[in-house]
Amino acid sequence: MPGVKQGLFLRIEDLARRRYRLVFLVTAALCLLSLLLGRHLTLDGDVLNLVPRENRVINTFREALEDFGSLDYLLLLVEARKGQTVDELQEFADLLAARLQAVPDIQYVEHKIDTSGPFFSFFRTNQILFLPPARLDDLQARFTDPAIRAQVQENFRQLTGPSSFIVKQLLEEDPFQVSSLVFKEVLRSKGPLKVDLSSGYYLSKDGGALLIIAKPVKPAQDTAFDKRLMEQVRRAVAEVSESFAADLEEQAAGAGEGRAPGVDYGGGYIIALDDSELIMQDMLRNGTLSFIVILALYYFCYRRFGAILYSSVPLMVGQMLTLATAYIFLRHLNSATTGFTAMLMGLGTDFTIVMYARYVEERTRGRSLEEALRLMMGVSAFGVFTGAITSAGTFYAMCVTEYKGLRDFGFLVGTGILFCLVAILFLLPAMIAWNEGRVRRKDVTKKLYLHSFGVERVMAWSTRHPAPVLAGSALLTLGLGYYAWNVEFTSNVQDLRSPKNRGIMMQETIARKFEASFTPMMVLCRGKDLDGVMEKNREANRLLDRFVEDGTLRGYESIFNYLPPRQDQEQVIRALRAGRDGAFDVERIERTFRSALNDSGFRAGTYDPYLKALPAILRPERPLAVSDLEAAGLERFIGRYIRQDEGGRYKSVTYLFPARPEAKRTAPPALVKALDHPSQGIEITGVNIASAELKRIFSRDAWRAVILGLILVTILLWLDFRSLWLTALANIQLLVGVVWMLGCMR
Repeated sequence: MPGVKQGLFLRIEDLARRRYRLVFLVTAALCLLSLLLGRHLTLDGDVLNLVPRENRVINTFREALEDFGSLDYLLLLVEARKGQTVDELQEFADLLAARLQAVPDIQYVEHKIDTSGPFFSFFRTNQILFLPPARLDDLQARFTDPAIRAQVQENFRQLTGPSSFIVKQLLEEDPFQVSSLVFKEVLRSKGPLKVDLSSGYYLSKDGGALLIIAKPVKPAQDTAFDKRLMEQVRRAVAEVSESFAADLEEQAAGAGEGRAPGVDYGGGYIIALDDSELIMQDMLRNGTLSFIVILALYYFCYRRFGAILYSSVPLMVGQMLTLATAYIFLRHLNSATTGFTAMLMGLGTDFTIVMYARYVEERTRGRSLEEALRLMMGVSAFGVFTGAITSAGTFYAMCVTEYKGLRDFGFLVGTGILFCLVAILFLLPAMIAWNEGRVRRKDVTKKLYLHSFGVERVMAWSTRHPAPVLAGSALLTLGLGYYAWNVEFTSNVQDLRSPKNRGIMMQETIARKFEASFTPMMVLCRGKDLDGVMEKNREANRLLDRFVEDGTLRGYESIFNYLPPRQDQEQVIRALRAGRDGAFDVERIERTFRSALNDSGFRAGTYDPYLKALPAILRPERPLAVSDLEAAGLERFIGRYIRQDEGGRYKSVTYLFPARPEAKRTAPPALVKALDHPSQGIEITGVNIASAELKRIFSRDAWRAVILGLILVTILLWLDFRSLWLTALANIQLLVGVVWMLGCMR
């Protein structure tokens, strides 16, 4: 092997020294081609694309987020400034919501309960069917003659008093307050968002912030769309803010400067956009900083501008070739792979240091240019070659993991190391021959300099005092080994994101102000037909009731919040039919109600539209189905809970809201055991479940990669050294260094 390598390296040296123009020309052509390919690389900011793809638990989590998660919403947090009232906050939100609705890339906007919208219209007509069977006695009590008269008097008091607008509107549309029996069950969000419903707006409990939720027309993963969307949204906010501030100033008549409430942005679109921008910033900053630091160190060590070129040019060529490879095989860069530029700067420059240092040593000893280059390539290149392939092999060992981010990173760095090696083997002798083979007025060897940082004195002292060095190293290894053993594993998927992501920070702010949960646990039900899926969902909800009762869950939310189970509706219909000549006699109810209205001073005909609809309300013909929601224009509500895939199969989701804080990290085992039955088409998922699976996969794959990497390094070292002792010695130094590194991390 040494003979084969020596012959190969010497032939490369001979070609590079004699035909350096050809080497430069081929390098320039490859760099141009690499730039043309690399410029088409795109940035993938979706952290879910970094985790394993062939894993059921992870794929279920990814599918749940893509189909039913909150990633595809744009959140606008409107906050009142000092001195601004709730009325001003709501007025500004009304204007902004109307302006956002006119943005072409936004499908719809929500910021308050729309009592005139399709859901409330549907609900008013069918509200009796939303009633839980357990509340039938309460419903019956509301239609007794004394209860009717008492309710009319209470309605008059509230309608003529200081009640909120939404309360008055509901009283006008539902004078018997039937909706109050089911209102909380239908409208009360059981976890995702705590808002003050009495105002009708998505208002925080302290009245200082209001939430606007926008649904854009395209998914958040389209970063080009995200940029265009945010330009339109920011323009709309600026226009409304300017107009609102001008109106306030005009009303104040110069008494003070008018200012609009503050607006911040969150949600999946901001998260994706910031991820993309941060990835690009990190790649440019890391690569540029590494490049500058390495050049500065080279100048400090060698005191020559030429030495800077010897280091930087091969490194840049290796980077360009790696970018082209990334485009050919990966097509995208992500938050895990952007660090490969800095990694290659650090690893690739080692090869130049070793070879150029040998050249400087030989030249200062009086060797000619040709002799120094032949010794550099015929001797020192051995170590460089071994170092390169062992480093590349270690990174290629990472390709055994299921983590796509780590696999891509290992592939890019391993490939980049080999490209840097090839670039250095050809370019370094070619550049030295071109630069230092010219006729010069002053002997070039006078300019050669090599700074050793005092390493030779340290090595000399170590060889004279081996015992204390070995003893001190052993003690240090034991001490740091203790800390290394206790290094913790972070399994939270969100930790793959930058903590500076504005979308994440704003989402946390919204979560605090509204006691919101943007990452609830979810139960997915799958089936061939809708009826089968609805039945599975119903069974899952029955199981969940047990966990709500024992305090494991704060609550849950499913399609049955907007569509009661068929069995419950049928029970209500039977009860209404049984009482049509008694408690639910429409003629008696209308007669008593009109008499009470007249006695309380209501204007004649005030409730004629309601009384006209009363027979249909108290005598529903059949239970409601999903098709009725669709016919009422409620696809938006349905889509949050039920989806049909391209193959025609259905899936539904139930959102779970755990009660205990520790459930954010660890899913309650009993809950998972009760609801995770993939063979039956029912699966439970969430960040906590996905994180636990990621931790299990990483623990397994990390050992695989480490063991495979050690085996590869050992084989490659033995092939080069042909000595078990030297191979073991090299591995011991490697492992000791790893232990020290992990200990320092801890």
